[in-house]
Amino acid sequence: ALRRSRIANYDLRWEWFPGADAVVAVSGFYKNFEDPIEVLVLPSTELIRSWVNAPEATNYGVELEMRSSLGIIAPALESLRFNGNLTLVESEVASGGISTVFIPNQGPVDLQTIDRDRALQGQSPYVLNLGLTWFSEGAGASASLLFNRFGERIDAVGRESSPDIYEEARNQLDLVLERSFGAFKTKLSMNRLLGNDVTFTQGGEVLRQYDRGRSVSVSVSWTPVR
Repeated sequence: ALRRSRIANYDLRWEWFPGADAVVAVSGFYKNFEDPIEVLVLPSTELIRSWVNAPEATNYGVELEMRSSLGIIAPALESLRFNGNLTLVESEVASGGISTVFIPNQGPVDLQTIDRDRALQGQSPYVLNLGLTWFSEGAGASASLLFNRFGERIDAVGRESSPDIYEEARNQLDLVLERSFGAFKTKLSMNRLLGNDVTFTQGGEVLRQYDRGRSVSVSVSWTPVR
């Protein structure tokens, strides 16, 4: 019962290269969605999630990006590299009219939706990524500390008597260590070091909440020497 979505993208980017391995960039973007597909939640004795086509939506905003060795600050920091980007997004969706929803054990059903102002389902108003990497070519070793944060976003669109479900903003911090020993390369990844509480709210009340926990993985790869 879904129609294919089409997206027209328009981007304008300015870049400045203050060093051989450094870049500062500012990007502006505009995206127009035709028939965007969104997740819809239906009020019932059991939670029903389905998918619908909204008539249209737009995203527009700006992205700030920077990548550079910290050697531009002091030669002693040459082995440290910083990268980061911040995206700010305004999102609008046309949500009125008739939507066809597929309901389990019932099939396609036409539902009337109220025309109201809201963001596109799944779109955060901001996303922040930061990374700091240390590397040593002589030792064949590197360490990366990675941080991510996204803003509150609609997890599922509600109907007239059912408010939207929101996924609340959260942070994630990861650490990746790598070391080469001849033809062997080892990698240790530690994810969600600060924990990762995932919270969904509806009408200002907590709907469900859980901790994704932390994860640690170790891998060893071998590349034959030619």
